[in-house]
Amino acid sequence: MYDPVDLQFESDNKNMLDILHRSKEQHYAFDKVFKNVTNEEIYKYLNDIRETCAGLAEPVLNGFNGTVFAYGPTGTGKTYTMLGDREQKVLGVSTLIINDIL
Repeated sequence: MYDPVDLQFESDNKNMLDILHRSKEQHYAFDKVFKNVTNEEIYKYLNDIRETCAGLAEPVLNGFNGTVFAYGPTGTGKTYTMLGDREQKVLGVSTLIINDIL
C-alpha cells in the first residue's frame, strides 16, 4: 500500500530526495509506566483520574470499542503481561478483561 504523500510525489515527478525530507517520527505521552507489579495490579490500577483495563469491561458491553496495548523493546515482558503464563498459572491482562466481560 502506498502512502498518499508518496503517490503525490510520484504524480508530480519529484525525485526521491524530496520524499526523504518528510518526517514520520511520532511522539507519545504515557499516563503510567508500570515497574515491578503483577498483571492483576496493572489490570486493576486506579488513580484519581482514570483506571486502566478494568474500566473497559462495562463500556465494551455497552457497545464501545476498547483497546489495550503493551509497548516496549523486545524482551521487556509485553507478551507475558498481555497473555500471562499458563505453566505458572499467571493470568494476563487480556485474559482478565475477557473474564470480566464474560
